Amino acid sequence: DPGAAVISTNLGSGDANRTITVGDSVNTSAELTLNGTITGTTNNNLTLNGPGSGIINGNISILNGAGTSKDVIFSSTGTWTINAKIEITDSISINTGVVNATVGESLDASNDVVIDGTGTQGSAIVNISSTSQVHTGDDFFIQNGGEVNVSGNGGIGTGTDQLQIGVGSSASAAAAGLL
Repeated sequence: DPGAAVISTNLGSGDANRTITVGDSVNTSAELTLNGTITGTTNNNLTLNGPGSGIINGNISILNGAGTSKDVIFSSTGTWTINAKIEITDSISINTGVVNATVGESLDASNDVVIDGTGTQGSAIVNISSTSQVHTGDDFFIQNGGEVNVSGNGGIGTGTDQLQIGVGSSASAAAAGLL
């Protein structure tokens, strides 16, 4: 039972892919709170993994230069609440769990945001409650059991090139995307 932890210092991703794995605890609703910023300038990604839940209060910025691996990947089965800007040169992938996007540009990928579940409806959920746009990049995909709920006036964003629902790996109606 890991309890709750807070990281308030700024973190750099360095020259390698980084994974933050968060365990689940019965004693807290958020096992990890990230208050510091996370930055990166190399062609690497940041993965949030594990059964635990977390809160992101510090900006995440993985930018600069060309590359196709400057990603933030949510592979956690817990719930992550984003109260800060996530700005990525490539893509943001939400593969499992729940992500609450509460502020503008909290899912701001220059390329795509991909909500790609595990083939079961609701296996990857994004709740958007921001009063300003959470994404202004290229495409926004909801597929393979992914689900997006919008309750704020800001929504996905007018700069989004395409909103694609139920494409790619959505092989059946049960696995289709849901908006």
